[in-house]
Amino acid sequence: VLPHMIARGRGAIANISSIAAWEMTTEHGAAYSAAKAGILALTRVAAAENGRHGIRVNAVAPGLIYNEFLRRIYPDEFFDGYAESRSLVGRVGPEHRLGVDPAAVRGYEHEEFTHMAVAVAVASGLADTGLGILSAAEALKLDFIPVGEEQYDLLLLRSFHESPAGATLLAVLRSEEFRNAMESLGGYDCAATGEVLYEQA
Repeated sequence: VLPHMIARGRGAIANISSIAAWEMTTEHGAAYSAAKAGILALTRVAAAENGRHGIRVNAVAPGLIYNEFLRRIYPDEFFDGYAESRSLVGRVGPEHRLGVDPAAVRGYEHEEFTHMAVAVAVASGLADTGLGILSAAEALKLDFIPVGEEQYDLLLLRSFHESPAGATLLAVLRSEEFRNAMESLGGYDCAATGEVLYEQA
């Protein structure tokens, strides 16, 4: 997607690394540590190369998170020792983020699986707020605060892409009628809809 971001003149890339990238320990294994260090190097170089195109490239390097998976691997003493000797903040990461207990957040366990279902929950008073798209909010006349943009890519088998059905699909995606219909819903930018970003050799 990088060529598309360059053409658009903006974009944001977030890579996930780990503190294993710079920790001097054998616990993570050479392959894992090297892979995470490679992500940091990739991030730095990609940021330097693409900053002039308005593209931000950053990396997040989480520390040790106390969770059920790691509890099956390490004894409790390992986590205590890690917090005391190696954690910069004197503790391991909790399973819940920012130290907020999910049980203390009313409705935390309530999940919806579509944008419209989120909008209905807010409109009906079951929820105060929720993440969703503009068109769902506008359909139910809800307030909307944008927090980000997402790009959606459609993946096709080469056999379908080269078939008559594939050609018909691309023709529809590239048509003014389709773009106008999508953008009329609100929140959609169809300027690049139908553009082929990558073809596998």
